[in-house]
Amino acid sequence: MAAYAGNIEEAVETVLENDQVAVVLRTYMDTTPDGFTGTAADLLKALNAAASETQQKAKGWPKSPPVLAKTLRRLAPPLRKTGINVAFERENRRRWMTIVPVKRT
Repeated sequence: MAAYAGNIEEAVETVLENDQVAVVLRTYMDTTPDGFTGTAADLLKALNAAASETQQKAKGWPKSPPVLAKTLRRLAPPLRKTGINVAFERENRRRWMTIVPVKRT
């Protein structure tokens, strides 16, 4: 079981290390201990400010808020395993996301 758990942790880290959005988001969360609440457009602006020009020009970097939201939906499970919870919320026609650090036990 220990080897299995170790393999899962290694796989999660590999996924996150190889995704530009995940790398920048983890760095952003390190500097934002209260987390983030807002729209995908707001988060894209914040991540663009935190990302280097090289990261922004990388092939996988989202150019629009819907692409960022789709990327975060894909990354949510591995991020959760590393202590970052991504939640998508919707009320009427308004959509937003909440990204907060969670304490791991």
